[in-house]
Amino acid sequence: MLMKKSIVMEVQAAGMFSIQIDTTQDISVQDQCSIIIRYVNMIGVNEKLFAVVTMQDSKGKSFHTMLEDILTKNGLDIKNCIGNATDGAANMQGKYNGFSAWLSKSSPNQVHVWCYSHILNLVLIDATSITLPTASLFVLLNDIAVYFKELYKRMNVWKSIIGENDKRRLATIGNTRWWSKEKALDRIFGGCFVHCSNYSIKYY
Repeated sequence: MLMKKSIVMEVQAAGMFSIQIDTTQDISVQDQCSIIIRYVNMIGVNEKLFAVVTMQDSKGKSFHTMLEDILTKNGLDIKNCIGNATDGAANMQGKYNGFSAWLSKSSPNQVHVWCYSHILNLVLIDATSITLPTASLFVLLNDIAVYFKELYKRMNVWKSIIGENDKRRLATIGNTRWWSKEKALDRIFGGCFVHCSNYSIKYY
């Protein structure tokens, strides 16, 4: 609470700010929205995690209402928000009902910026999908992880290959997370590639 009050005082002194919001599902399958606030003071550019809110609705208006409530409760005026950064989803960038469109009604001078991390992620996904050998590799890695996870006997084979002391678990590949591709590669080739070549795998 004290940290939030300190952030609010600095933002109020700065006079204007921008926000970044994004959601992800947690382990309990709840959609958690992180709100990051960005402002400039005498120290320089500051970027602070301001709140994490459980969302019940994914519509652009719902995100706007949630943000306005959070800012108002903490003594910040949404009219002083001069920019926002989100992903490219329709509920964020929609021309009429997207979050950015609703935010523009409350703060006409705000500028929307498509998050560069999300853009880079999309570029990497496309780059690894266009080249056939690369796409085949990641499909194969995902199929391997799914195949072994379907049956404990298969998992026992995997454990015997990498050794009981190695706690690495096979990772499936997500469609929107570039790091999941790297993790899938590392789990199979990172430290056990040499060992794998010495075993013949019996399929069940």
